[in-house]
Amino acid sequence: MKAKTRQAIFRVHAWVGLNLGLLLFVICFSGTVAVFSKELSWLVDPALRTDPPDSDNIPLSWQGLHDRVVAAHPHAAILLLQRPAGDRSVVRAAISYGPGDLRWVLIDPQDGRIAGTRSNFSLTSFLRIFHKQLYIVPVNLGFHGTLVVGALALALLAGAISGLLSISRWWRAFLTLRKGRSPRLFWSDLHRLTGVWPLLVTVILAVTGLWYFAENILQSTGVLVEDALPARLEAEAMRSQGPQLPALDLDRLAQAARDAYPALDIAVLQLPRRPGDPVIFTGQAEAWLVRDRTNRVEVDPHDGSVRRLQRAEDIPLDDRLIATADPLHFGDFAGMVSKSLWFAAGLMLSGGILAGLYGVWLRQRNRDRLSALPLSRLVLAILPTLTLLAFSLYGAWAYGGGAMRTSQQERLAVPLGQFVSGPWAFSAYLYKSPGTVGLGLVFPAGARPNVRAAEIALTDQNSTLHPLPARRLADRLWATLPGEATHCDTDCRLLVTLEDWDGTSYEAALPLLLTTANAEILPGAEPVPIGEKIVMAMFVLLLSAVLAGWLRLLRYA
Repeated sequence: MKAKTRQAIFRVHAWVGLNLGLLLFVICFSGTVAVFSKELSWLVDPALRTDPPDSDNIPLSWQGLHDRVVAAHPHAAILLLQRPAGDRSVVRAAISYGPGDLRWVLIDPQDGRIAGTRSNFSLTSFLRIFHKQLYIVPVNLGFHGTLVVGALALALLAGAISGLLSISRWWRAFLTLRKGRSPRLFWSDLHRLTGVWPLLVTVILAVTGLWYFAENILQSTGVLVEDALPARLEAEAMRSQGPQLPALDLDRLAQAARDAYPALDIAVLQLPRRPGDPVIFTGQAEAWLVRDRTNRVEVDPHDGSVRRLQRAEDIPLDDRLIATADPLHFGDFAGMVSKSLWFAAGLMLSGGILAGLYGVWLRQRNRDRLSALPLSRLVLAILPTLTLLAFSLYGAWAYGGGAMRTSQQERLAVPLGQFVSGPWAFSAYLYKSPGTVGLGLVFPAGARPNVRAAEIALTDQNSTLHPLPARRLADRLWATLPGEATHCDTDCRLLVTLEDWDGTSYEAALPLLLTTANAEILPGAEPVPIGEKIVMAMFVLLLSAVLAGWLRLLRYA
């Protein structure tokens, strides 16, 4: 390659590094730490750990785990159960107490002990969301941070390729590290060495990052529907089931899934969200380099028949490539071995970016440019990085912290009584938490009402109907009451309308009792463990130290 061409390519490499290097460091370093985010949480949170399994003890079955969660959280809807990858970790159950609420119940698989309840904000979610989208979420900031991080994957790929092509006899960089000659040469060699060793992983990360960018756009425009909707029963089949669906027997359904797909190692059991939905079992099987949900068995909860079976090796090539992106990007396809390789490559990549930036500073200093830069030029030099990190801090506080604060709030369950609406009996509660009041219908334990549609309305003293948005989830029905409902007198009523599959509607009028005399206290999720807070604080402090150090170097470039 001609020297002029190599110089032109180097200018591209230098431009990417100087203008976007700090942002790339933030993203690469956060991804590096996120590789072992689950293991870090396991180390610092005792509730996630269990004793080694006893050979005389048989771990609880899926039904046994489900029953333990129901007993501990009778007012919550259970969304899924997730078994751990190792035998020293707890089982996790995702539950919800209403719209906007998601928390995790930790269950010891040996004795069924409830080890704790965590919010959806944790060390693992913090690191992964920060890396994936810099905590820029549509609900708070109007756009998805994956578009920013995914676009920067192109800069990472351009920097890696241009850096390689700009080096004459690049293979020498694997073993070249000149010490004692000059600091500039040392840091330049270190930058090259830490660039060529993880080059393959860098390209993989950049390409999969670009795919996430494209995936977000394709999904938002409706071009790509990644996961097919569950195979729901048709209306005629639901009508034949009658008003009450059979109680779930998760062990029988899990056995049906294993019989249909013997190679499937079930990791997640997803419960039906609506009448007609199947119970979904996902996990790993024969195929390598696919995420868990690629292999799935959807089982009819009524008769145990298999509605849909999907094997990773049977899906089209384009879907298979999509399913491979996550294991390649996260590096978890071969357990601790691949994770360790990805972690080492991430550290070298992150350190190499800083080494390159410091080498540039040394080169500028050697050119006798020691006069201090004006403050305006200093701010402009890293304005994109500071702007995005400001968005990240706000998103982490508003989105992550908001979810944590919501799930940690205690709620009061005010019983309104037991009611009958046509063929269905239920208990009604008002759920009060700071700032919100909601209505919840709880059906008897084990009951699965075959309700086609549900509506809830508030009637005021003038008998005016005010429809309320109702949300159904599993065997629960919720509605959030408007603020004026708290000022209603004894003439206010809540009107619940349930419709069966024949189109017949049944109504039940509920009193609006706002007194808390007989209220039951529903505890919120436990605070984030102190160990996880310390790790998060160390991560933020380290990033802040790097930014402060670069600001100081720029000031005297």
